Amino acid sequence: MTRQGKSAFILRIAPRGIYPVPEEGFDRVPEALETNHLIIGWARAKGLLNPDLDWVSFRQIIHEEYHDDAETFHGAGRDAGKMWRFIREMKKGDLVVVPAGPVFYVGEVACDEAFYDETKIEEDSAYRRAVTWLNNKQGIPRTAVAGSGLASRMKARSTCVTAKNLVDEIEAYLNVARS
Repeated sequence: MTRQGKSAFILRIAPRGIYPVPEEGFDRVPEALETNHLIIGWARAKGLLNPDLDWVSFRQIIHEEYHDDAETFHGAGRDAGKMWRFIREMKKGDLVVVPAGPVFYVGEVACDEAFYDETKIEEDSAYRRAVTWLNNKQGIPRTAVAGSGLASRMKARSTCVTAKNLVDEIEAYLNVARS
C-alpha cells in the first residue's frame, strides 16, 4: 500500500519541442543524473515560482513568452499545465519516472520547492528540482515493464504527466530492479 499523499509523475527531460532528442548534446538526462536535479524547460517564463500567482497569471506568463502570437490560450494552457505540475504539484517524497531511450530512471523528489537557475536559461533548463535518484542511478530496461500501466504512461508525449495511480507499480519495479 502506498504512503498517503505520495504521488508519481512521468517527466521527459529534453529541451522544449524537440522530440525525439536529435543529438547527444540535447539530452539532459546525463546532466540530471550528475547534478541530482529534475529539469524542465520554459526557462524564458521567469516568475513562475511566485507562490502568489493564480492559474490565470501563471498561464499568462507562459503565453507572453511562448505563445504571444496565438489568438487563444490553448497552447499556453497546455504548457502551463505541465509547468504547474512540476512547480506546484510535485512534493517531497513523490516518485518521478524519467524515460531515456530503452531505459527509465526513477527518482524521489528531495524537497517541496522547485528552483530557478538563471545560468541555465540559454539551455532552456532553468527550472529544476532536487531529486534523489533511486536504484543507484541505474536505468531500468523498458522491457521490464512491457504491457504494464507504467509502460503505457511512459508513451505519453507530454513533458510532465501525473502517474499517481502507478505509485505501487513503480515501487514494485524498483524492488525487482534492486534484487
